[in-house]
Amino acid sequence: KYLLRMGIIKAQSFDEPSVLKQMPSAEDPKVNAKVVDFGTCQCMKIEVTKGVDWKSCMGILPGAPATCQTRHVGICVKGELNVVMDDGTKFDIKEGDSYLIEPGHIFTETKSDVEAFEIVSKVEGAASAGGASTYMIGDTSEEAKENNASFDVKRFDDPNVTTKEMKNGKACVCFLGNKQAKGMVCYLQPGWTWATGAKALLPEDKQHLTACPARHVGFIKSGTFGMTDVETGTETVAKAGMCYLCEAGHEARVIGDEPVEFIEFESVGPF
Repeated sequence: KYLLRMGIIKAQSFDEPSVLKQMPSAEDPKVNAKVVDFGTCQCMKIEVTKGVDWKSCMGILPGAPATCQTRHVGICVKGELNVVMDDGTKFDIKEGDSYLIEPGHIFTETKSDVEAFEIVSKVEGAASAGGASTYMIGDTSEEAKENNASFDVKRFDDPNVTTKEMKNGKACVCFLGNKQAKGMVCYLQPGWTWATGAKALLPEDKQHLTACPARHVGFIKSGTFGMTDVETGTETVAKAGMCYLCEAGHEARVIGDEPVEFIEFESVGPF
């Protein structure tokens, strides 16, 4: 288990969450939500047991509304969820799908165990979201609703997703819900560094920078990733099963001989 919190960079294992939510109860945990709270962002690993649906699990909690009123932005890495919106619209979230779901929905009985990761990258007081670019997402989820984007599902392997090639790696980027959220997966090979790889993707007027100007919130799916606070020289190491917050002003590199895959999201509340 790894727990490192140094300077502008924070990394923490989902095995040691800030909060463990077990629903409907700790004695009968059909849904486990492992929440890592970094203050200006939140990362969550969700585990849903086969045969569970929203109404028989969260819906029976005291004071629970008729449908889920939380906004979800994340990716399903195992199983399948069948979602129903308040207006009756139905859609599926399958393994490998990134998603945005606005408040007012339920999921029906699961046919298998489900595992997903969700991120709120901008919470009260945070300066900006991040994730592989200087792109800034919209301010409110209400804008997405006005544009009939109550839900959206995208895959990183879709040919329409933007792919950015760099030395020893690539990044695949997709927008969700009329640009109310953005997802990115990075595949990095041994030898990759920010300075020799990602820096080349910055616009010309930022090529003079000696540190990454973006804020990143995500989780490590495989490999070992080092992030360095350029000002202090402090390095934080994140391994598979860990999430991280990395503020602007950092360098980064792949550690060891194993490729790194990490997934990041830019999103705002409500949550």
